[in-house]
Amino acid sequence: MDFGDFSSNSLVQDAVIRNYEIIGEASKALSQEFRSANPDIDWSGMAGFRDVLIHQYFGIDLMNVWNVTQKYADTILSKLTALPAYKSAKSQLCSEENT
Repeated sequence: MDFGDFSSNSLVQDAVIRNYEIIGEASKALSQEFRSANPDIDWSGMAGFRDVLIHQYFGIDLMNVWNVTQKYADTILSKLTALPAYKSAKSQLCSEENT
């Protein structure tokens, strides 16, 4: 997908933006102890981007969303999924689904 496809597909835009909002809100809910134990993840950056998205009442800058996605999404995803807490929660969820 290129920016042209992204900017013309409101369903994809909504999904991407909503996921950033959820990630940012979740990062705010984490304890300071947890965030300090995982300093290689930009928790405040994720929370701040969420705030920007939530408070842009008159239109979100799609180019900004696109640029953040292109520059950071893969790195953020790999760092989050490498966390022991993520692996533990995923393992627990999978075992509950199989019972």
